[in-house]
Amino acid sequence: MSLLNDLETMRWSHEEDRWRWGLEESGIFSVKSTYDKLVGLVLEEDLWSMEEKSVFAKLWKSLAPSKVVAFSWKLLHD
Repeated sequence: MSLLNDLETMRWSHEEDRWRWGLEESGIFSVKSTYDKLVGLVLEEDLWSMEEKSVFAKLWKSLAPSKVVAFSWKLLHD
């Protein structure tokens, strides 16, 4: 039913279709907006302890090489 509701609220036009990134006002994709959204989703989950949330928040700010950070992230997610 959600798709039907979404379609009913659409404004139809004769303009050419274009992509728009919904997490940015500008409509342009950014890694930061995606990361912020994911962090928000993870931190909302009750499955994480406060310590785990703290580690996750600090992980991506690490000065370690990106492959080490990515490996650590995968390790934390089992």
